[in-house]
Amino acid sequence: MTIKKITVYSTRTCSYCVMLKSWLQSKNVPFTEYSVDYNRIAAEHMVRLSGQMGVPFTTVEFTDGTVKKVLGFDRQQLELLLESASFATAPSTPPNGSKPPRTFKSKP
Repeated sequence: MTIKKITVYSTRTCSYCVMLKSWLQSKNVPFTEYSVDYNRIAAEHMVRLSGQMGVPFTTVEFTDGTVKKVLGFDRQQLELLLESASFATAPSTPPNGSKPPRTFKSKP
């Protein structure tokens, strides 16, 4: 399977969000971050996707169209997803009307 995009929904005050983002960066995993405490549209989008308001919430989108959803900093589930897939490069598009997200690219 090939990963198209990883999206992390977080807040500024969430320690698990900080841990998740640091963990992804330490593995040179590219991801897009939406701060749902700053971005109401992204927050609404996250609630539609997840059915709840907890953070961190991560989506892993694959090139075949499937999406895996991870609530919290579930390192074991994320490790399994990352180990079983490779990455594709694709443009990232924010939910309608939202500000451009912060994107972290893997190091060459």
